[in-house]
This record gives sequence, C-alpha cells and structure tokens, in this order.
Amino acid sequence: LGLLDIRNRDYSDQLLDIAGVKREHMADLIIPGDIVGNLKPELVSEWKLSKSIPIIAGCGDGMAAGIGSGAISPDIAYLNLGTAVVAGVQNSSYKSDSVFRTYVSGIPHNHIFEVTQHSGAHLAGWFRQTLGDPQLAGEPDPRLDEEAASIPPGCEGLITLPYWDAVQSPYWDPIARGATIGWRGTHTSAHMYRSILEAIAFEVKLNLDFLQQNTGVKLTSIRIMGGGSRSKLWRQIVTDVLGMPITICLEDEISAMGAAIQAMASTGVFGTTDITEAAKRMARMGETVYPDLEQTKAYEEVAKIQRQLYPVLKDVFKQVHTLAEKQVTS
Repeated sequence: LGLLDIRNRDYSDQLLDIAGVKREHMADLIIPGDIVGNLKPELVSEWKLSKSIPIIAGCGDGMAAGIGSGAISPDIAYLNLGTAVVAGVQNSSYKSDSVFRTYVSGIPHNHIFEVTQHSGAHLAGWFRQTLGDPQLAGEPDPRLDEEAASIPPGCEGLITLPYWDAVQSPYWDPIARGATIGWRGTHTSAHMYRSILEAIAFEVKLNLDFLQQNTGVKLTSIRIMGGGSRSKLWRQIVTDVLGMPITICLEDEISAMGAAIQAMASTGVFGTTDITEAAKRMARMGETVYPDLEQTKAYEEVAKIQRQLYPVLKDVFKQVHTLAEKQVTS
C-alpha cells in the first residue's frame, strides 16, 4: 500500500525509487472481484471438489468488512467496535485528508475513507480486567453494565479522554495519553466504565463529523459490528451520541462475508457481476437501534467539554512522555 498511487490505481514511480525497488519486483495489481486464476489440480483432488474453481481478487479486511455489512453507498458508514474502533464510507471520488486514511475500495473504482482509534473495545476490556470483578478476568459483566446504564449522560461530571493507546484520527499523536477529569467522592467504578464507553462514542462522532464535512454527504445510517456491538448499553450510547440509527450486522465474521460477496459477484449468480448488488443480496442485518433525541441533546453538552481536553492537555502529554522516558531508561 505504501508504494501505491491510489488516485491512479498504479504503483508510484517516485515511491518505488525512494524504496529502491523496480516495477518488476512488484506483484501485479488486480481489480477487486476479478479472476486471478484457478485452483491448482492437486488441491481440487485433495479437497475432493468436482472441478476447479476460480480464484477471485479480494481486498483488505477493513474494506471487506464494509462490503460484508452492506455499507456500499456514501451515506452509509460501517463502524467496527472491535479492539480498535474503525469507521469508514465508500466514495467514487479520490480525496485525501489528515483526519482519515484513503484506501482503494473492494468495490471497483471506489475509494474508502476510514477513521480509526486504537482505544476501542480493548479499553473497555482493560477496565474490566484491571478494575472490574477479578473473577470475570475481563469478560463482559452484566452487573457492571446494569449499574452503568442507570447513570445519566456525562456520568455526573466525569469525563474521559480515551487515548490509552495514543490517538489516531483526527490528531495522530503517538505520545497522547488517556485522562479522566471530574472525580468526586460520589463517583463509582460504574461511572468510570460508562465514561469510557461515552468517550469512545464521542471520538466516533468527532471523526464521522469530519468525514461528512469533507465528503459533503450526510450519513443516514451506521452499520455496526465487532465485539463491542454485543453490548446493549454501548450500542445505545453510540446511537444516542451520534443522533442517528445504527443497524447491527448479524454476521460475526464480517470480513469473510465481504470476501464471499466479492467471490459470489464474480460468478454472476445474481444476474450481474456488480459487487454492490451482491452485497445487497447477501449482507445480513439485525436490529436497528434508534437514538433517544433527548439523550442526544444531553450528550452534545458533554461532548463540547470532552473535545476541549486534548488541546488543553497536549503540551502536558509531552512533559509526561519525557518523564516516563527518563524513568524507563534510568
């Protein structure tokens, strides 16, 4: 990917020169969904297939997840609440920006604009493992979810910056750190847990707002997947913060589903080789969760405060990083 001229769908001569490689060193570039070759005869025999089958060009796992979720138009985003939080949209135009990463889409001639935050479900799991019920060893805790669900938006003045693993979109700061402000003696572990879930949702909204501003396309729906999407509490927090409906993907192995959609499209079984048509037929959607707009208004007030934290703490993070480096090397 680092040697690809994404706009022109070809290797960049300039980047090849910097890397010290020639075109003949590189793999052939194939359009997603195209036939690359056929399964080797020895594998046909070993797997006891009736005949050889074509091998279809796929794409990266994140791009495949978008196809597998049916997020195939610019107004529908996919949101993976996995270890990291990743969200993206399809677009027929090429754009680049410091906030998002631009990829070649798994849909021919399209692009993916993707935002990412490494502190996702990993951070919620870290809390449960480090500060939660030790008997659960970080696994989901229904009691904790129940307690957190009874706490109002903003966690009674407890607000978190979820940069435990630095920050990617939109700031790309490798030395940023997490922070929680507003502690009072009345706060509990459930307050902090909910504050973490809210904070990650705030980051998703911030980045999706950037995407919408840049593309000029207003999102109408979010397709949600990943381990975090199994939490009813977190799903509701996300849809309330975003102020738009989110639809749950039923397929757990969503990237594999995207690859299967590309392969099935190539067969013409749906009367066309169009990957978007195959996605409409094969993507499996579950419940759609709708926002409580009163909660959305409450979250907007909290988000305004939360978004002030990084600019205020940025220089402090540099000092903390220097201090930590000294302690590590001493």
